Amino acid sequence: MGWLEVVAAAGWFPGVFLSGYWLTVRLGVERPHERWVLAPAVGLSLWTVPMLLAGGMGFFHPWAFGLAGWGLTALLVFLLEWRSDLGRLEMSTAGWLVLAVAAVYGVLSLVYTGETFLGGRDQGGYANHALHIARTGGVWVPFPFESFAERRFRHVRHLQALSNLGFPPSRMEGQFHPVYTIWMAQTVGVFGRLGVLGFNSVLAALTVPLFYRLARGGLGRPAALIALCVFLLNPAQLWMPRITLSEISAQHLVIAAMLCLVGGWSARRLRVVGLGGLLLGTVFWIRIDGLVFAPTLAVALAAILIWGERRPASGASDLGLVLTVGWVALAVFVAGSFSYLFFTEEYFSSIGPLLLRIIGLTVVLILVALTFINGRFRNWTAGILGRRSVAFAVSGLLLLLVAWAYWVRPVTEPFALMGARPDLGRSFRENSLVNLVAYLSEPAALLALVGLIVAVWALLQGRMTRAWILPTAAWAGFTVLYLYDPSISPDHIWAVRRFVPVVIPGCALLAGFGFEILTRRSLSRRGQVAATVVVGLILALVMLPRSSVFLFLKENRGTEAFLADLDAQIRPGSLVFADTSTLFFDPLYPGLGHRVVRVDLGDKRMPAVIETIIRENADPGESVFYLTQTTRDSLIEAEKTDRFLFEYDFIAPTTTPPPIEVWHHAYHLNLYESKTAPCDPALGFGDVTVGHSPVAGVAESGFHGVESNQFGPFRWTTANWHLNIPLREGYRPRSVILNIGDLSPKGCELVVHANEVEIHRVFHHSAPGRIEIDLPAVFEDSILDLRVENDIFVPAEIDGRGSDQRALGLMLYGVSLSAQPASKGDFELGIAPMPGVGEGGFHDPEVNEAGPYRWTDGAAWLELPLPAGYVVRSIDVNILDISPKGADLEILVNGEPVHRNSYTSPPGTIAIDVAEFPPTSEGDVLRLDLRSTTFRPVDLDMGQDERVLGVRVHGIVVSDRQRED
Repeated sequence: MGWLEVVAAAGWFPGVFLSGYWLTVRLGVERPHERWVLAPAVGLSLWTVPMLLAGGMGFFHPWAFGLAGWGLTALLVFLLEWRSDLGRLEMSTAGWLVLAVAAVYGVLSLVYTGETFLGGRDQGGYANHALHIARTGGVWVPFPFESFAERRFRHVRHLQALSNLGFPPSRMEGQFHPVYTIWMAQTVGVFGRLGVLGFNSVLAALTVPLFYRLARGGLGRPAALIALCVFLLNPAQLWMPRITLSEISAQHLVIAAMLCLVGGWSARRLRVVGLGGLLLGTVFWIRIDGLVFAPTLAVALAAILIWGERRPASGASDLGLVLTVGWVALAVFVAGSFSYLFFTEEYFSSIGPLLLRIIGLTVVLILVALTFINGRFRNWTAGILGRRSVAFAVSGLLLLLVAWAYWVRPVTEPFALMGARPDLGRSFRENSLVNLVAYLSEPAALLALVGLIVAVWALLQGRMTRAWILPTAAWAGFTVLYLYDPSISPDHIWAVRRFVPVVIPGCALLAGFGFEILTRRSLSRRGQVAATVVVGLILALVMLPRSSVFLFLKENRGTEAFLADLDAQIRPGSLVFADTSTLFFDPLYPGLGHRVVRVDLGDKRMPAVIETIIRENADPGESVFYLTQTTRDSLIEAEKTDRFLFEYDFIAPTTTPPPIEVWHHAYHLNLYESKTAPCDPALGFGDVTVGHSPVAGVAESGFHGVESNQFGPFRWTTANWHLNIPLREGYRPRSVILNIGDLSPKGCELVVHANEVEIHRVFHHSAPGRIEIDLPAVFEDSILDLRVENDIFVPAEIDGRGSDQRALGLMLYGVSLSAQPASKGDFELGIAPMPGVGEGGFHDPEVNEAGPYRWTDGAAWLELPLPAGYVVRSIDVNILDISPKGADLEILVNGEPVHRNSYTSPPGTIAIDVAEFPPTSEGDVLRLDLRSTTFRPVDLDMGQDERVLGVRVHGIVVSDRQRED
């Protein structure tokens, strides 16, 4: 990126600002202050469509839009009347204070913005998609190789689809609508990769004066400053600008829309409220839940029909204003729906049923609202609702509802589980109000409750300023929805993002309104100033400590340096096979542009698939790369190996906000450069899976053609089939595993010979799934020749099995070789009492976002009866929480210490290799002890739990399998 391109791309910023400013002038926004603060949001909305069109066609270039911005800037500088606006722009002391606060807030956010390039969660998806758009000029992400979409690679494609990308049939796409990402992509043209990290910080700083202007539209200066304190000092607002999520952009446009609606309504200007409708509609393009504004607009229509002014002395009627907002927003919603379908086909299709429910609800609410067109019915309804008794009843009901949601609902079972993944445990939606108050603080929540009750009274009695009806309806709709069910992973601080665009700004305004109600009539002007200072200090002292854990924390520090080191070792254009989590897939593929294929080297079918990909898509002698989190030195013939240690700090997740801990993660990664697949046929085979498809170097017979389903490739066998597998030098398998998905409905006798020795003869009444078979104890041959006999059937001759005329034996997902003996099974313990397993020192089972678990009391034990001949080779103990002060942990197997360590944070999975464990006799028992230091949550101000707790166990796995490389 040359300096000329940087200078050119920078023109987008003044272009966005001045075009937004110009439109506010043209549409009649009167106050200069409001024109200035609205300009960024309006300008971004204006530039969105051409940027999306360019990205969709593959012609997006930051320098091109920057040049357009410079040209527009030069034109508008001469067209706009600066002197008159600057002459009218008077700043109070409070105004200068707000600007200073915005500057400090922006700098703090920029300095401590997280390096959110890692995949696995939405922030990585947004950031890396933005980098891809800036680098390639297009929103679509190409496949890593041309034949990637073919059915034979379906299993690999499934692994790839677990990333932050969508996978329609012919390409890969961003998971979410690319509006927010394409804005960030433009900043990359000026500031490089780090530009995506600073976008939210700058926009959040610009939101500060925007919010203050909105607050001043309905509140006096003291109350507006209190509202700003609540808005700015809550942990959610301090954290969100530091992460590449779309909520800050949505929040900015929502507040800008509300300012247009309030200002335009007060002046009764159709064009200004229409601009508000445009901004509301644009929120839907940024976040799918922006469509919730549709039913709230229908509710506002009903309220306007009941209490609105039909024939004002001048300007448009309230009905005309709300209809203008509705029609403009509807047009943008419809256009947005088509753009979602075009840019995010998979994502939009998956949430289609939800959108249809929202649309259906909107239609019903509109039909209900239209009943108030009848004057008699409208007047009767207004009269009923305007009675003081009704206001008292509604207020009392509201208070009871708040009390129930805060004190009763969180402790009332049964608790809801995660809707899409109930196996992940509780959704914690019952705690939504408690959690929201934890972010707002109790003093701010009480002020907001006062403001809410008074606002409800004013609405019912027809005294609410009409300009605030629609913003109130929008806030109420989102608040009810997300207090009922935030529909998000319940770990905080992540989970609070649902409340950031609409709910928290609305609560802050209500808190300011509550402050004004309590002080406006009871205090003099000086008294109000003093109260503002005192209450502001109280809010700061209460709210800021709730952000202390991350206020000066730069999450994921070191990520960019690590990615730069890794990128420097990978030759551009090379195939990269990544046996890692999605944490590293997104920054490497869309982020840096490497041709990454996600693989699972623990799946023994994978080497054959990799060999096919290399043979078809790499030039002879060309190196490919393998990136792994597990050491694979014995599997991969590497010409060069690089080791990476990647460490970073992040906010520890919790279901009881605010977060109070920082955790440290460390990853050891291995980058192998090699010219061969892990099972290069010329070298022979080690632990590999064959039989599911033809594999070069393996002679075979007795198979039908390759097929595929969601579990990967498979083939049907005939009555007699064989595999002749040359073995790698020094490798001798101890067992073979047959993975059988189906067989004859009448059952099947299965006979297996290895090098002419019968090793298995069993009649199976149904598909056995995985069968592990030991090979002869002494196996020194350099070739494994498997010959298998099984019964066959013809599906067409059996009712309900289709018209297939082939003679079929086994539906074979593969035959795997293993250097270990056949397993007698794993034992999963610890999360609940198990029949026949003795235990002590465990508390009752519980469930959270990470699944089921139990706390120990510091001296837990398990006694597991083992089958005869069982050899314990590995034990995994998964511990996801300990005392906040740290813990000493000792694990004993049959009285012998096998693990002893001190931890300051939860260790996660402790992998223990057990050496020299003698084969068991009938009746032998494995004794496992977990000893640790203890704590009581009540003693550490962590709630009312008086139990003595040791460590939180999320599972213990005892296995007779050795851990593989």
